[in-house]
Amino acid sequence: MHDAGVSIQTIASFLGVPPTTVHDTIRRFQERGHIENLPIPGRPPKLNNCDLRELGRVLQQHCRETLVSIKNLITADVSLNTICKAIHHLGKRSCISKKKPYLSPRHIEQRLEFVHAHLHWTVNDWSQVVWMDESSFELGEPVTQKRVWRTPEQKYDLDSMAVNHQSGLRLMIIWGPSVDRFKLNLL
Repeated sequence: MHDAGVSIQTIASFLGVPPTTVHDTIRRFQERGHIENLPIPGRPPKLNNCDLRELGRVLQQHCRETLVSIKNLITADVSLNTICKAIHHLGKRSCISKKKPYLSPRHIEQRLEFVHAHLHWTVNDWSQVVWMDESSFELGEPVTQKRVWRTPEQKYDLDSMAVNHQSGLRLMIIWGPSVDRFKLNLL
């Protein structure tokens, strides 16, 4: 537009930007022949794109490994701090894995049978049911937490969940019944 004789002020009002922006863009194009930013000066990153892709593949296959183990699995010779920053750049964090109850094939079959048997129940049918909610607390030494490298969206992926088995510690179990919309005393 500027080459056609249109003024900077007219171009700025047409584009909805300040006139200084239009002036700087025209000057940059006349000096360089393009309007893209120049490359950022400074030291190049330790890990190139190929190394980052390799790190992503290693994390996908070995998401439960420690940072030291991951360092040994990749080919790039960099520090743990650099690997940790690169993992964060990939959007992954070291998180405590969600617990998933162990379900045997028999349990899965029984749950599916229950769902199919009660598929057509109405709200009134469900209001006649006494619901029990259970919370269990292990007494004794704390259970070790399993960590996994994952993104926030992978919170409930099966690969990033830890199967919860009985640990052999004493359990304290509390039940809380409720009927329709009324809560009853804890048992």
